[in-house]
Amino acid sequence: IERALHDMLPSLERSVVIACTTTREIVSKDFLCDADDAKARKAALTMARSLAANLVSVTVRDMLAPLLRKNLSPFLASVIAPEYLQTSEVLDSVVQENLEPCTATLDANTSDLTAKTIDDMMNTTFEERRKAVRQNEFPVIPLDHARPHIAKLIATLPEKLRPKGALSQDHVNLYAEFEHLQPKTSAGVSSVEQAI
Repeated sequence: IERALHDMLPSLERSVVIACTTTREIVSKDFLCDADDAKARKAALTMARSLAANLVSVTVRDMLAPLLRKNLSPFLASVIAPEYLQTSEVLDSVVQENLEPCTATLDANTSDLTAKTIDDMMNTTFEERRKAVRQNEFPVIPLDHARPHIAKLIATLPEKLRPKGALSQDHVNLYAEFEHLQPKTSAGVSSVEQAI
């Protein structure tokens, strides 16, 4: 089981990078002129966790069962009499029994990795914004992830989508909705042993 979970790590890490990069870009734009770092940090964390959890959920659904089958088959063959393994019922039963605990473990690991990754990414944004404010300049999107077309893109956004001061309550509520969009998992699970 641990081998199957280990084989899922690249997909998990890819999902976290995609979710955190997407979140950083959107939150950086939305909170560009909002001085409340705590609100921006909470919005980024909630959005990134939701996006990463949903990406991993889709990946897990497609990849985990075949990986468990592949890794459990040789083990079961060594501990169960061959006549019982001629049907795939035993293997299917063991795989089904372990899908939920494995998924809970992956979800917990995704959540932890996402929290650390988005926090590291957003620290740059917050520091650049604080520096601009100290120098009495207009905050800009941090150079470590800005692309040349970002300024042009922001200028072409409809007025309602352009960054300007504190976010409206409707906009803040939109970020709060990400909390409800996360897949439901067992709380406090970080290993297969805890899940089982």
